[in-house]
Amino acid sequence: MAAPVSNVNAISGLATFSGVIKHDQLATGRRLTATDLGFVGLLQDTTSNTFDIVDVAIGTYRTVSNGTWTTDAIWQRMTSGVGWTSTGVTSPADGNHTDSILVYHTVSINTTGSYV
Repeated sequence: MAAPVSNVNAISGLATFSGVIKHDQLATGRRLTATDLGFVGLLQDTTSNTFDIVDVAIGTYRTVSNGTWTTDAIWQRMTSGVGWTSTGVTSPADGNHTDSILVYHTVSINTTGSYV
């Protein structure tokens, strides 16, 4: 499951890789290793802590942007055979589900309403 080697420049010590690392298999105990030539041309490796790649259950919701809890446009849902989709997805605000909800953005909730 090795990703293609890609070189990016670090800015203030942070290197951002976009679209070059794709995991298509579940795994546990994975690590990422980055190699830096350093200031004097010596190779220096930095290795991450271990992490797991887990499956997301069908029906799981996730946010795709900031917004309000009841705004359909900020939500995607994991569907069988398609993956993440926004097509036909409505906000999980009705409370009539038992699916997981992954909130990656700032989401406002009207506290005067009734939420289950």
